[in-house]
Amino acid sequence: MMDLINQKNIAAHLGRPLTSENKKITLWKPSPRFLHCCIESQGCRFSRSYGSCIMCDYGVGRNLTPEELTFSLEHELSNNLESITTLLVGTYGSVFDESEISLGCFDAILNYLKHIKINTVIFETHCSTVNEKILQKISNSLTNINTIIIEMGFESSDEFVLHKCLNKKLDLNVLSESLQLIHKYNMKACLNVFVGAPFIDTKAQINTSVDSIRWAFEHKADSVVIFPANIKPFTLMYRLYEKGYYSPISHWLIIEILSKLPQEYLGNISFSWFGDRENFYDNNNYPLVPPSSCEKCHDNIFKFYYSFMEETDSFQRKKLLEELITDQDVCTCYSELMYEAYNSNKCINEERINSIIRQLY
Repeated sequence: MMDLINQKNIAAHLGRPLTSENKKITLWKPSPRFLHCCIESQGCRFSRSYGSCIMCDYGVGRNLTPEELTFSLEHELSNNLESITTLLVGTYGSVFDESEISLGCFDAILNYLKHIKINTVIFETHCSTVNEKILQKISNSLTNINTIIIEMGFESSDEFVLHKCLNKKLDLNVLSESLQLIHKYNMKACLNVFVGAPFIDTKAQINTSVDSIRWAFEHKADSVVIFPANIKPFTLMYRLYEKGYYSPISHWLIIEILSKLPQEYLGNISFSWFGDRENFYDNNNYPLVPPSSCEKCHDNIFKFYYSFMEETDSFQRKKLLEELITDQDVCTCYSELMYEAYNSNKCINEERINSIIRQLY
């Protein structure tokens, strides 16, 4: 029998608009040198089958043929590669998953990549899809690429947060084995850490995020991407938000987490979806809700994000962080968050989570 949280997240996905037929790849350029290429697919296997990840929705479409994908790469992606040094290749789920990207389509991707001049290629996928066969194939094909990175959703090292709060289908032992396998093929591994799990208080948000980032680096991840919670339509998290059981996280939560990390980690951390994207769909009927800030601190925080991402030195990043926190012109948002964080003591268990979810429908 399917768990309640699985059922309700699958139900929340109902009604999602399908990707239009002419949008076979989606390109997003978060910086002058970085390009994200998202390939249309029927969506994440774990979301489709199990209602996994109550915060996630990259959309839903159809799987492409190798011919369609080759044409899109050559006629759309190629026109956007000028000045790009890093290309991220993903789908609506996992680029190594044959239920989304057929073997023929993956061959089309590799055939395209081995003929372009670019320094770094990132493949975004679930750790369960990482295996010797796929890594060997990439290694043999992409001898022209200096750095190959496998980016994987990780979210949290806290088993309760991972499985009960986020409903993430992931085995930390399998993830650890995937990290070792990636390094065996002289590739780099990147893990995504989610900040803003529902049901837990601010203090727990901080502690579990810091612990998760530490876990990632202690298990030999080469880099970490922090994903602040965006409340996306057609997700169970959005239903929680609509009913008042979840609120947007504060940008200062990210700042506090960074401040608690060892300086040497800071040089290998980046951010994604920190409020720089408004929507995934083709229209504005389904806007997402990004992290929050007041008008006074918003510009300072975003200036910090972009400066932090542009800087690569750990010491300089630490300096940027300290300057933001100690800036006297910044409003009281940070101190208010800290008061909330260190004066909260909310306990929750699986029974209470299920009780809340039952009230959503």
